Amino acid sequence: MAQGYKTKFSRSDDGNSYTPVAGMLDIDSGEESRGSVEMTPIDGTSGYMDYDPFGLRDAGEVSIT
Repeated sequence: MAQGYKTKFSRSDDGNSYTPVAGMLDIDSGEESRGSVEMTPIDGTSGYMDYDPFGLRDAGEVSIT
């Protein structure tokens, strides 16, 4: 069986009523990533930049054919 077989995709303009999108051939979900926040203090003594590794997540872009 093909991965994603019988997957349904709908769209909504108001968040309440959804309309199925017809004729899709492929859904590419993209790649998720997570940013980091630079937090180097002005008076830092280590000589290195400091980062907070728990930045915001980015779900990437979805491409539908």
